[in-house]
Amino acid sequence: MKAIKNNQASQSSWVSLTAFFALASLVEVILFSTLTAFTPVYLKYIGFDDPAVKFWTGILASVGMLLGFWFVPMWGVLADRYGRKPLIVRSFAVEAVACVIMALAPNIWVFTLGRMLTGLALGNTGLMFASLSDHAPRRRVGLAIALVTGSQPLGSVFGSLFGGAIVSAFGITALWWFNVFIISAVFGLLVLFYHEPFTRKITPPLTRMLRDALRAVGTTPVVVRYFIFSFIATTGFFFTSPFLSARLIELAQSLDVGATIGVVFGIAGIATLIATPIWGALADKFGHARLLPIVTFLTACAYLPLYFAATIPQFTLFYFVLSAFSPAVNSLTYATIGLETPPERRNAVLSMLYMPMNAAIVVAPALSSVLTQTLQQIFLFSAALVFGAFAFLVGTRRMGQAGQTERAT
Repeated sequence: MKAIKNNQASQSSWVSLTAFFALASLVEVILFSTLTAFTPVYLKYIGFDDPAVKFWTGILASVGMLLGFWFVPMWGVLADRYGRKPLIVRSFAVEAVACVIMALAPNIWVFTLGRMLTGLALGNTGLMFASLSDHAPRRRVGLAIALVTGSQPLGSVFGSLFGGAIVSAFGITALWWFNVFIISAVFGLLVLFYHEPFTRKITPPLTRMLRDALRAVGTTPVVVRYFIFSFIATTGFFFTSPFLSARLIELAQSLDVGATIGVVFGIAGIATLIATPIWGALADKFGHARLLPIVTFLTACAYLPLYFAATIPQFTLFYFVLSAFSPAVNSLTYATIGLETPPERRNAVLSMLYMPMNAAIVVAPALSSVLTQTLQQIFLFSAALVFGAFAFLVGTRRMGQAGQTERAT
């Protein structure tokens, strides 16, 4: 009887944990999707002209990652020493403070400070996955992680639709206060109800732990290959992503800008919701590494029609198609890295899984704002970069085969 009660308690614990993390992930994506979608609207609201909107959209997207990027390798190391809860809760506390600063910002410089602080919230997703892997029954780990990751495209849909409705009805500042409310609510929920026992272990010095983790990445050829690929591909994605709303503002003309952005991004999010499980099923059948070059090529092709989109309906259709392909590039990349990394290096490697993407966010938007003369051109640059990622992946296939041989031995 006691064993049954313990098993029920354990099951309840991982189910609750999954629910908390799914909600937290959903709300966090709502925050960042609204920042991405409606920052150009905010820049228009404070009086910037079109060239300034384009320039500051790229700068704000880059600085949002610049401060926190350098700390990403540290969060996993600190979690090993102090426990996961402080590090996970820390991320939402930082986001709440950043949201308040952005909501109260009297000028672009204070708003930029708030955007920079959001970067210090990086690193919580991997810790959530690690916690679920420890607490969920082995046969339920995949389900638990899938539920958390599945909340992310849903958050993008909600963020776009709710954000558009709020901006249309109450203005852009009301949206920033909405973000303050939802992030603060998640922070309070995690502080009060998320409990995870932690027994401090004797660990090496932090510098040694960090050096060992970096070495695990740098000395595994298959990981180096996919990290480089991920950086190139996600640079292509973020060369365009922050500027989509600015392009919609150009095309919207007399339409309600807030509602238009919300609907277009919401429809694109639905494409991701539908396509994600399909790509997952195909990958399980044909192999993640085999499917990845195909999805990358299709993504590169999908950027090209957006260059020619001259109306909101055309843009919506082409962006819907792109959104059915592009998210699969990252998911297939991460799954492939996890499968092909030698088991003894897997923890260290997976703790830095998002480093290439984070680096791309630092570099791509700022470069895009400087290198492109019109918003239409960004789609050609993105297509070229993703085609380049495809060429790199195909051209370095032998390195991937060597990695498979190393894993087999």
